[in-house]
Amino acid sequence: MNETIEVTQLNITKYADSITVEMALPPDLIVTRIDFLDSEDNIITSITGIEIDTAVTTIFSHNIQFVQGGA
Repeated sequence: MNETIEVTQLNITKYADSITVEMALPPDLIVTRIDFLDSEDNIITSITGIEIDTAVTTIFSHNIQFVQGGA
């Protein structure tokens, strides 16, 4: 998160064509970027252009769609 904070506690819900990832954001922070990394810390997807103020307890949810056979 914001290229400096690592969050490892995720709730992941699997569906046939997607997954939904939920995470509790750290308190008292303005989140402007969220990167999802693979096991080797390579970025697999990024969410930018956001501004989430976590002055209150905040749960972030993101759904990632899968495409079968490529596009």
